[in-house]
This record gives sequence, structure tokens and C-alpha cells, in this order.
Amino acid sequence: MPYRDHGEGIGGVVVTIVDASSLAHAERQQQMLLAELNGRVRNMLTAAIDTARDTRQGAGSIEEFSDRLVGRLRSMAQAYGLLSEAEWTSVSLADMAQAELSLIDPSRLDISGPALELQPRQALPVGMILRELASNAARHGALATEEGRISLTWDRTGDRVTLGWHEIGGNGALDGTVNGYGLDLVAAQVEDELHRKVATDFSRDDLVFELSFSLER
Repeated sequence: MPYRDHGEGIGGVVVTIVDASSLAHAERQQQMLLAELNGRVRNMLTAAIDTARDTRQGAGSIEEFSDRLVGRLRSMAQAYGLLSEAEWTSVSLADMAQAELSLIDPSRLDISGPALELQPRQALPVGMILRELASNAARHGALATEEGRISLTWDRTGDRVTLGWHEIGGNGALDGTVNGYGLDLVAAQVEDELHRKVATDFSRDDLVFELSFSLER
């Protein structure tokens, strides 16, 4: 842009240089974030649809379907909330456990394990698994009795995590099968999302559930 001197003649030119590379980088970053967000929304809706379908198959009445579906969707929302706060990097397993098991009386729940960070693809199914185990314990297991207790532990060896859920002092309603106990959904979550098998062990009054999975992305 030219400028004039005191004699109204052109005294020079002002040149403005704009670094367009930073603007282009910001635009590419915005496009990447938008694509990532769209992918997460699709995955979330797919998970919600699958959860509704699985809940309908196991429900004995409309009221039971509604209660279970709302609980499972709330579990998903808690997991997504923790991941969102962490900007979808990783979330503490301890924080996930505390959030999903917050409705259990703390005097009846023992949680222990080393500091451990879960990636989003691990955190979401683990959150659903914990919520489902707690719900089943309230209906059929240790939390359906006055003296029952739950112990949740985890340990890490190399890149592998072993998660253990132990119910003590159940009501004797378990017969050694997962049918009717709700663990079929847990097994599906583990096999679909974590690509692992569930190990369960029943005694007359207790349930031991163990899961091992890799921390590798």
C-alpha cells in the first residue's frame, strides 16, 4: 500500500506479510478434530444402540428394560465424561472405578490397585463391565444381602492388566451359570471391545470374576 509524503507525492510503499502457513496448519488441525469428533459421536451412538438391543433381549418386562437401559446409558455417560475431561487421552482406572461404583456403600466396597491409565478403547468397556457387575450384585449377589461385601482389585505385569471382582456373602441365588445373572452382557463387552475371554467362578454364596487385557493401543 503506497503512502504520501508532505508534498503529496508517493513517498514509499508499505508491504504487509502474513504467514499463511500457520493459518493453514490451524485449519488442518480443526478439520482433524472435527473428523475425530464425528467418529466418536458415531461410535457413541453405535454403542448406545447395541446396549439398547442387548438390554431388550435380557429384560423380562418394560419396567426392567427401562431401569437397566437407563443405568447402562448413565454408565456410558460417566465414562465419556471422564474421557472428555482428560481430552480423550487416558483416564485413571481408579477414577473410573470410583465413578461407576459410586452408588455402593463405601463400607461394603474395597478398591485397591496400582496407579494405572486406560486408553479410551479400554476405559469405555471397563466402565460398562464394572457398572454391570455392580448392578447384578445389587439384584442377585453380595449387595442383595445385609452382610455382603465386594472387593475390586487390579494388578499389572508388563503391558497386561488383571482385574478381579470378588463378591463375598451372597444370597446363594447363583447356580454357576451366567444366564439370568446378566454377565452375558459383560462377556460380550469384553470379547467385542477388549478381545478377551471372561473367567468366572461361582461358589454357593460368592462370585469371582477375573479379566486380563493388554494396555497396548
